[in-house]
Amino acid sequence: MIYLVSLASIVAATGAYRRIRSQGVLQLMFDVFAAAISGWLAGLLSGIGARIGMWAVPFFNGTESHFSFDGSIRVVLTFSLFGIGLGVLYELVLRKLFRNRGLLFGLAISVLTVYPLGRQGVELLNFSPSLLPLAFFTFFFIAVMFVPYAVVLESIVGRWHRFHDVSHERLALQIK
Repeated sequence: MIYLVSLASIVAATGAYRRIRSQGVLQLMFDVFAAAISGWLAGLLSGIGARIGMWAVPFFNGTESHFSFDGSIRVVLTFSLFGIGLGVLYELVLRKLFRNRGLLFGLAISVLTVYPLGRQGVELLNFSPSLLPLAFFTFFFIAVMFVPYAVVLESIVGRWHRFHDVSHERLALQIK
């Protein structure tokens, strides 16, 4: 997983450099701040999805699930903070690449993280499932975390850009 984070950091730095060259530092800072806030808010959904995935392991093991409010809050906050980095990466590079389609972004995150995150969940199982159902359910629970996150992220970031574009048009009309 650290390799994905390193690659994402390099790609985000490249996207930031390109954005600075085309729009300036101030515009980049506004967009990154909006993306970070949007990523955190959308990341709450990712945390809820992660908690559902954590519920699935004891369920499939046939043991009793131990939910606590404190544990649930920790998981949701951890994954919501994870959403900040993904939100900034999405804003700087991947939004144009996926042509403002949050669903595609969510599926891409799911595909890239299914092995590292799924492997950790599979290690907790008390039995050895066959490969096809294991792959399906692992991808399903990873997608439950990231697809709603990405769709909501695009919705919030898209609203920010529409608001920002309208504000610039109004300012330009007042200056003329």
